[in-house]
Amino acid sequence: SERFAYWQIPNSMGNPPQTIELLLEKDKKEKYRKINPRRTKLVLKTESEALGEISAEVEVEDDNLDFKFNTNSEEIRKLINANVDELRKKMETFDYKTKTVRVVKRNLDVKRFLIPTLDFNNLTRVQTEV
Repeated sequence: SERFAYWQIPNSMGNPPQTIELLLEKDKKEKYRKINPRRTKLVLKTESEALGEISAEVEVEDDNLDFKFNTNSEEIRKLINANVDELRKKMETFDYKTKTVRVVKRNLDVKRFLIPTLDFNNLTRVQTEV
């Protein structure tokens, strides 16, 4: 079954226009794998002329948030780090506590969240002889 709900959102404000990719993790405990807004992972990826390629991973657990920003731009990493306190204050206005904010030097490949993988513990091997 699918782990994430996935959307591509057109962003015509950039030059050239780009796509915003949005993923929301579905609840593993739910029978029909619905999205639980109190326990989920949100992945947002976009690219612009000013920011380059940037993505944010937000893990939500009740009222606690963990942020991870992915970018190869040293300038953007410094900008994010300089605004961590502002991010924490904004999240507090929505009654969320920001536990961690990390900035990682890399580009995120959203396909790793979307491509299904095999659970080798659930595989069954059947041998037959003729």
